[in-house]
Amino acid sequence: MKQPAVHPPTFTVPEWTTFDLKGRTLAEDDRQLVARLDGVGSRLSVDKMWDGLRITTRSWVGVIRFHGFELQVVPKLVGDNLGLVELIDYAAGLDALDRHPAVRTLKGSGTCLFDLLALLLVEACERVVRNGLLSDYCEVEEEIAVVRGRLLVQKQLLKRFGRIDRLECRYDEYLTDIVENRILLAALSVCANRVGHPAVAMRVRRVLAIFSEVCDLPGLNLRLARSSLVYNRMNEHYREPHELAWLILDGLGIEDIFAAGSQRCFAFLLNMNRLFERFIIRWLRQMLAGSEFRVIPPRRDRTILWNAELARPYASVIPDLLIESTCQPGWYLPVDAKYKLYDQRNIATGDIYQTFLYAYAYGEKHPALPTAFVLYPASSPGGGQVLLHVRRSGGATSAQLRAIPVHIPTALAEARLGRAGSVSTGLVDLVKKAFAAGTPQQGRQGCGAATAK
Repeated sequence: MKQPAVHPPTFTVPEWTTFDLKGRTLAEDDRQLVARLDGVGSRLSVDKMWDGLRITTRSWVGVIRFHGFELQVVPKLVGDNLGLVELIDYAAGLDALDRHPAVRTLKGSGTCLFDLLALLLVEACERVVRNGLLSDYCEVEEEIAVVRGRLLVQKQLLKRFGRIDRLECRYDEYLTDIVENRILLAALSVCANRVGHPAVAMRVRRVLAIFSEVCDLPGLNLRLARSSLVYNRMNEHYREPHELAWLILDGLGIEDIFAAGSQRCFAFLLNMNRLFERFIIRWLRQMLAGSEFRVIPPRRDRTILWNAELARPYASVIPDLLIESTCQPGWYLPVDAKYKLYDQRNIATGDIYQTFLYAYAYGEKHPALPTAFVLYPASSPGGGQVLLHVRRSGGATSAQLRAIPVHIPTALAEARLGRAGSVSTGLVDLVKKAFAAGTPQQGRQGCGAATAK
């Protein structure tokens, strides 16, 4: 009689935490996995103790499945796994949860983050299948009995000299084995052997079988596919499942995608720093829509740090985002998003130096004090702000930095409802005050009139 599957024990731990796990050891595969996690971006560290393991989590959340146990790293400042999925859904511009009530039914069943995202992916893939899989003309080279397309004379002479029973030809074939479908096949393949929820696993395997029949993985270059794929009216309906696929593939790591499907240990971790930055960009764009300000997303600027001797750029500067006044072109307010526990400790001096550089570099045209914002997640609503002045040795102020807490669940709820609340209104007022500080009264009135018109 077949024995039921035995699930390893699961331990839940918040991010930015150090805790001891008594009586646990690591197998050889586990140690290799930990070495990779600790070496790439310091996602997680595991130290061997005499009576167990000491695990240190950082700003990466997700699930790590070892041979003997499973570790779920949950965010402190977002909520449970469903809250994190809602943040991902909004930051990525998917708005998929409004159409997927099945995700919410899994909230209380102990489902991990990976299973929730796999469910969103499989439902998006099911919609693609219902609407019809995309096909396109692909160039095919093969040996066939009659000439089709173009005869490859050189290849025919080298491989089949003097024979005409099989001909080397190149022709175009209308196939479903295209990059749009292969990306989804790659994501479904890695989900199939890693999903823990039985119902989700069954749906993943069913959809995987469909995509396995229409396309193949060998030869797929995911990095090239990601950089070269362009969406148009023909493949626009693939955008949402592709966003979910990239999220899953990034969380697993590109090097782990084509690993053996039978391996028992794996890690799926999301970078909360990057996710928080994407959330802030979309949130500010929504909050400032229709105003006299526009949000400029991250862009590489090589004009700030300059090598004077060689007369060429020294290094690039990439602020998280810039807010520009459309009434006063060239006036910028740099904003840096830091996913750190700054409502529990002082702002790191390194972040202060970085933000001051942004304020000074982009505040040249502002007649008032150069200003920059630091936005960080708050553990509770109504957190206090911190206003820092960078002063010269004589006491005069050179720039000011304003650290502003953002309670993510409240801000996300306001964004979902589409109307300003306490969090968004307070931040928009601070943006207006930062620009108004250097604007003459007549200029402010003229700008307001122009905007109203």
